Amino acid sequence: MEHRVWYILWVVVFWWVCEAMTSSSSTRTLVWFRKGLRLHDNPALIEACGSQRVYPVFCIDPHFAKPHIVGVNRYNFLLQTLHDLDSNLRRLGSRLFILKGKPEEQLMAAISRWEIDQVTFEADSEPYAKFRDANVCDKLRSKGIQVKAFYTHTLHNLERYVAHSKGSAPSTYQAFMKLFESCGPVRADIAPPSSL
Repeated sequence: MEHRVWYILWVVVFWWVCEAMTSSSSTRTLVWFRKGLRLHDNPALIEACGSQRVYPVFCIDPHFAKPHIVGVNRYNFLLQTLHDLDSNLRRLGSRLFILKGKPEEQLMAAISRWEIDQVTFEADSEPYAKFRDANVCDKLRSKGIQVKAFYTHTLHNLERYVAHSKGSAPSTYQAFMKLFESCGPVRADIAPPSSL
């Protein structure tokens, strides 16, 4: 009798593990590259690696394609960096998809075309980006698409600094260091994926 209970328990656990693996690996994830144009230390990319299919994407936003916002040298550097990112992704068996236009429109079109059910990206703290991201995330969630944002552009999430400072910005470097230390340890670097 005791063996039968253990067998049933084993079957239930095995089914649960298989179900968990199937549900997590059946996703199609779009990784929206923005500032963190790298494979190493990229939690959004690592999160996507458990998916059945990964679509690395960069969207050339017309908001930034204005000479008074982005100069020629900066734009050339961006293009070189995107080329390098694409080369690195190709070594892993993938590639970088470049979209051109308003992210709100281009991402939604790509998501429909590729039947995406999860989007991961690096959170951004700049006002334009926060507004854009809120719009994009609202649209994604309204379609039932899972959204995961990762704070990696700064050592700690900026809201964490604000919460720990109690609304008072530090006026000296020593005060900032005290605030920084109160936020806890910085997360460890993440190794790049070995395949996609």
